[in-house]
Order: sequence, then structure tokens, then C-alpha cells
Amino acid sequence: SHAEMFPLVNADAENPLELFQLWLNLPAADKRAAPHFAMQWAEAIPRVQVADGGGRPTTVTLYAGSFRGTESLAPPPNSWAARPESDVAIWTLELSPGAEFELPRAREGTNR
Repeated sequence: SHAEMFPLVNADAENPLELFQLWLNLPAADKRAAPHFAMQWAEAIPRVQVADGGGRPTTVTLYAGSFRGTESLAPPPNSWAARPESDVAIWTLELSPGAEFELPRAREGTNR
């Protein structure tokens, strides 16, 4: 059986949780790598705020990769995200009403 348990931050109050799991097939050389788990606390996850031409903000939250010179937290070892040449970027975007955001191009030579 499998269970995912997370520590309570507040013993006597609500403990909101935002969770997502993303599974990427490991590089062939790392198929037998040991499992890895890391808790990413909200206050430690890098965020970048940018504005469009009308001044409307977008918040980019970085879970893997980099954006405009800001790096995400350390990726799992032996993962595609740990290989800079793979150009992995996992972000969430929060656009204000009416905001526009253009995703940056992947680096030249990135194969998707």
C-alpha cells in the first residue's frame, strides 16, 4: 500500500495543501536511481512578477528550471531537471485579469 503523509504546520488551525505530482521518465542512464522526495514549502518556492505592456502583472512560480535569471529550488538528483542541457521548465502562471504573457522560447537545440 502507499500513503502520502504531510506534516501539520498548525496543530490547532487549518493546514491548506496544494499538491501536484509530475512524473517524467528518467534518462536511460538513471533508470535505477534511488527514489527522491523533497518538500517544497510555499515561502521557499521562487516567484517572479512581470508586467505586460499595459502594466498588468503575472506571477510566475518556478518549480523547475529558471525564468529571467531566477532559479528554481534544487531539482531531484538524476532527473531531467537536474541536467541543464535538457531545458526543463515547470512553472505555474497567475495572470491578473486581462494580462498577457508570452512563454519564452526553449533554447536552440532543445528537442520537444
